[in-house]
Amino acid sequence: MPKGQPIEKLNKEQAQQFMEEALLKSLKYPKRSVCNSFDLEVLRGLERYGMKEHLLTKAAQAIKDMCLPITSAHGDLHINNMIMLGGELRIIDWAMYNSKGSFITDYIHFYNYQQAISNKQSWAVAILAERLYLEKLAQLLSIGPTQLRIAYAISRIYGEVYQQRKLSLIPPQQIVKYNNVLEQLTTNAI
Repeated sequence: MPKGQPIEKLNKEQAQQFMEEALLKSLKYPKRSVCNSFDLEVLRGLERYGMKEHLLTKAAQAIKDMCLPITSAHGDLHINNMIMLGGELRIIDWAMYNSKGSFITDYIHFYNYQQAISNKQSWAVAILAERLYLEKLAQLLSIGPTQLRIAYAISRIYGEVYQQRKLSLIPPQQIVKYNNVLEQLTTNAI
């Protein structure tokens, strides 16, 4: 396979256009409960390694009625996982792929990642801030921005855990990060 070229600043607009077009396509798909996009029981296993008890249940409760378009999800879709090949944008690094996910969480990650990098933050810190793209997405979907943040956070946690395959391999500081983001988001959801 020919080697692709990284997305350069000139092609950043093309990447954003790709995301906007993919969002519009995803909105045409049927919707289902976002809680079907991850295995809550697997995530509850994190409680043996430091996840605060009932925090995942509280987060799932906050989004239990939320429905998103049924699509697959890349899981880690950001500009560094896009390349130009033959003048076309291609997506690489499918390690966090979720066949039961929703492009909506990819869309959020694409923009949240940009904010996190530009502010030298974790995704878990960046998602807590008010963002125009998230407000617009919430309006488009008729869903509260906090619920979108929670769905995104659970999706990210699920993807990161899925990559490790064994819960015991999740670094303790990562579980602290999960506790912090879910605690702040679920407190705001009440």
